[in-house]
Amino acid sequence: MSTLRYDDKVALITGVSPGGLGFSHAQMLASRGATVVVNDLGVGWDGESTVAGTDESVRLLVEDGGKASGVTGDIVGEADRIVNEVIERHGRLDILINNAGSGGDFDMMIDVHVRGTYRMSEAAWPWLERSGAGRIINTASCATWGTDGWPGYGTAKSALLALTRGQARNGRAAGIAVNSILPIARSNSTEGEPDHGVRAFFNSWFDPDHVAAFVAYLCHETTAITGEAFALGGGAVTRVVQAETQGVVNQDKTPDVWSDLIGDVMNLDNLVLPHSMWDEIGLLAKRIGPDAHAAFEQLDLSQSGGA
Repeated sequence: MSTLRYDDKVALITGVSPGGLGFSHAQMLASRGATVVVNDLGVGWDGESTVAGTDESVRLLVEDGGKASGVTGDIVGEADRIVNEVIERHGRLDILINNAGSGGDFDMMIDVHVRGTYRMSEAAWPWLERSGAGRIINTASCATWGTDGWPGYGTAKSALLALTRGQARNGRAAGIAVNSILPIARSNSTEGEPDHGVRAFFNSWFDPDHVAAFVAYLCHETTAITGEAFALGGGAVTRVVQAETQGVVNQDKTPDVWSDLIGDVMNLDNLVLPHSMWDEIGLLAKRIGPDAHAAFEQLDLSQSGGA
């Protein structure tokens, strides 16, 4: 088993403060030779301003022997400035970990998780392409499966799965690999949970270093995996896929017949995994019949994002 190193690589990690998951990412990469630039703004999970964790995170990383610096700033409105500061200091950028998150109202969660992730990736993209082995990690959440509270949080995190797949397709030719994680780990957000056993459970079983280790693997230049999502925590890792059933073809344009067919639509046997929007359209055309599939095969998709 070879030791994965990140010497001469520069990694930018957003949403880093001591005790958080982003700090574990920073520690892991710095301990293996990467130059780490940490970012924070100073917004708590209640949406209220707090002291940005940037300076303290840098102090701890350097104290531990790592190469680290910080850029305090807003990933939504200051993405270009944040990336430009990284380039001015180090002349390159190889790894972007979009870790920053926020509570607050619906608009704030969409802004931070979706717009912030997109803006940071957009600003970093030319430099990741120049790297030749650029890597992006987008931090989604198990809240994508549904949660009783914070529907805006699950909505924002779910959007990152689609964003990841699109970025991965755009990045293949440039050597940029993009993946998302749905992490379960002790963090600053879990420490804010009401103390009804949740905090103790996370503290006992979900060390953030388990997540950071797998993220570091995904970020390595020899790891070619891209466009995937992984649920992980406590040392367990699973591949998350968006699948569909074999379904039913019905040319009767009335609602009545579906009462008898819905059971087959819902049947989970022999699931199919589309890999893009056009892949999905092609699969539907194939189900409709050979003529529809033949017509699909004749399409010129070069101007439509490709198949």
